[in-house]
Formats: sequence, structure tokens, C-alpha cells
Amino acid sequence: MPSYLTPGVYVEEVQSGARPIEGVGTAVAAFVGFAETGPFHEPTLVTNWDQYVQRFGGFTEGTYLAHAVYGFFANGGGSAYVVRVGDPARRAAAGASAPAVGAPAPVAIAGFLFSALPGAGGEVSVEIADAEGENVPEDRFRLLVRRGGEVAETFDVSTRKNTKGYVV
Repeated sequence: MPSYLTPGVYVEEVQSGARPIEGVGTAVAAFVGFAETGPFHEPTLVTNWDQYVQRFGGFTEGTYLAHAVYGFFANGGGSAYVVRVGDPARRAAAGASAPAVGAPAPVAIAGFLFSALPGAGGEVSVEIADAEGENVPEDRFRLLVRRGGEVAETFDVSTRKNTKGYVV
């Protein structure tokens, strides 16, 4: 209620109280791969499996993008960006029914440049190993990416949501 103590000056005190800070999502999933349909080299937001199928098509033999996106949504994923890679010129020359595979142009996502290397697929393998250290929780493990038999990258990951290194 305003207080009228001086003519022309009105003071009203408002109860403000502490307001909670609302949480916002900081994790964004992104998938890059080959798909039947959809725009090339353009990050597209999808929020469920049906929307993915409508935009990019279903499962395609010899590719794993649809499998990865399906697993993401089946395990409680909320929203993800999908980038379809491939060579649109090669697909147009081969006909609409041909899969768009080949050496794609690099794709820029969030300041990072992604590209698929032709011919490297047969030399790359991924292994799962026990996490190193003592008293390691059961949900922790290590992914080893091998190129030509040599370990190229390692990732310490977890299957528990809301932990560092969470993977699906």
C-alpha cells in the first residue's frame, strides 16, 4: 500500500523475497551420419523418434545414424541435433534411390569441423575396457578407439545419468 507522507512523492514497498534460479539444460546431443532423406550438412533439431523418421527416414542398411538416434530416444533422450552427411552431387548422379555415401564435405557444428574420412572405416575399431583405478564404480568404463591396431583415443565414461562422461 502506498504511503502518502509528502505531496507528489509516493513510496510503495514491494515484498520481493528470494526467487529460485531456474535450471536450464546444458547437454545437447548431436548425431552426424548417413540417412535416406533430409537436408545435407545442416544441423536439424529433432525431439522424438517419429520426427526423425519423418525428416530423415528410417533404418538404412550399412549405416548406423538411425540406430544411434533410436537408442537415444528409447533411453530417455529429449532433443538432439542431426546432421546428414554425404555427397549430394553423387546422389543426384546415381539417382534418388541410391544412398548418399561417399566423401562428404566437412560440416561445421558449434565451432567444430566434422568430416568423414573415406576409406578409414575398415581401420577403426572401438573397444570397451574396465576403468582404471581402485574402487571404481560399476557404472564407469573406458572406451578405446583404435586406428590401425594402435589406441588413438580413450574416453572414461559412465552409464549413470547426470554424471560426467554419461553415454548412451
